[in-house]
Amino acid sequence: MQSLRRGASLRRSASSARLMQDRTLDTSKDAVKLRDQRLKKAIVREPLIVPAAYGLDWAMDCLAVAHNTARIEVQDLYKILGSLSKRRIDLLPRDFVGFYAWFTSFRSYVERIVDAEEEILFKWIESGNSLPDGPASKAARAKIIALVHEKLEKVANMETEFESSVNSAKLDIFFVAFDEFSSGLMEFYRAVEQAVPIFIKKNCNQAQKAGIEGQLIKAISKGQYQVLFTMARGISQPLNIFAKKNMSAMAKMQVSSHRRKWDDRQALVQAFQTLQREYEKTYQAAGRRNNPSLTKSL
Repeated sequence: MQSLRRGASLRRSASSARLMQDRTLDTSKDAVKLRDQRLKKAIVREPLIVPAAYGLDWAMDCLAVAHNTARIEVQDLYKILGSLSKRRIDLLPRDFVGFYAWFTSFRSYVERIVDAEEEILFKWIESGNSLPDGPASKAARAKIIALVHEKLEKVANMETEFESSVNSAKLDIFFVAFDEFSSGLMEFYRAVEQAVPIFIKKNCNQAQKAGIEGQLIKAISKGQYQVLFTMARGISQPLNIFAKKNMSAMAKMQVSSHRRKWDDRQALVQAFQTLQREYEKTYQAAGRRNNPSLTKSL
């Protein structure tokens, strides 16, 4: 058993090895000063992320499965963005090789979530009556779906721009695209979760809820079963049990393989966080060396 755990650990570390290769940082007094000046202008605006309760209200549950999956993914996104932002003047192209290795599936998951919610969930919700004008109207939903696709495509198209070099102008565009995407989507979710459950209870049949939820899960995870583990986190379900329950018969035979792929994505997030901690530790030590008077106040 110990050797199996060690083997899994080695596989996860191998997926992040390139990202974690040795880095040379300039910790001279001038470099530390320049870093501090630039970082004052580098702010990543992480949106407020509050998961919807699951299991307390059947109408809210209809929304929570998809919304909380996206929220978990956005939380992980901002762990990576925080690392990139903190280290922005010392970033290397391989930071973005690591980022885009993670982002490819992130984009696919989130786009599937907003598309499936519209095609399956809202189609069912509005099967009798249309939602009134407001944050959950068809026009409002179309706007947020377009925003998600537009901003994520913009980031995807920047991948080749980071292959050879990283500069401040590119980074600003990169971070702003994510801020616009995430703030728009999270605000939309909050508004929908305030307005729609009441409408669901008045206009929808509770007996159909489980079937609609199953269709939604299937549409989001088809061919990408790793997202089921994120989905389970979002609604506080046992990861492997929930995933197997919602996999095809063939996929159930490979649940360990799907779990490893999900673990590899989590390992990348953790690698970015580790880089940030080591980076901050290096510059804090350099700051104390370059300005001994700081040591007394720390």
